[in-house]
Amino acid sequence: ARAVQLGTVNPYALYRWATLEWRATRGSAMEPIEQALARAVELNPLFAAAHASLAESRAVLKRPSISIVPHMQKAVALEPSNPWHRLAGSRVLARLGAPEEARKAAESPLKLADDDPAARAEAERVLATLGGK
Repeated sequence: ARAVQLGTVNPYALYRWATLEWRATRGSAMEPIEQALARAVELNPLFAAAHASLAESRAVLKRPSISIVPHMQKAVALEPSNPWHRLAGSRVLARLGAPEEARKAAESPLKLADDDPAARAEAERVLATLGGK
């Protein structure tokens, strides 16, 4: 938090602050989180997790899909075998009002999460909320 307050240019510090802050907030303080994630992506355009989190934060804030979808796609393109980026994409699609696409996006992490029980559990949870498997 102190590094962010002092204007850090470390994309990982911005990302970590945003993810930790997100857990503690209930939506009213999402703008600073979105800004930190946008800065992390600006500083390191190859930071897949920051792209995924930025897409998801913008979906929570109900930003236009044109400012969301490219980051979701970039995260998956950068790390296609990471189930967490695909899960973020699924949650984004659900928030964008595309439940069928969200369901499809949540199914692929099940195959990718063989060695990650937490990712598998999250994929199953997301599918259950979408009325899937």
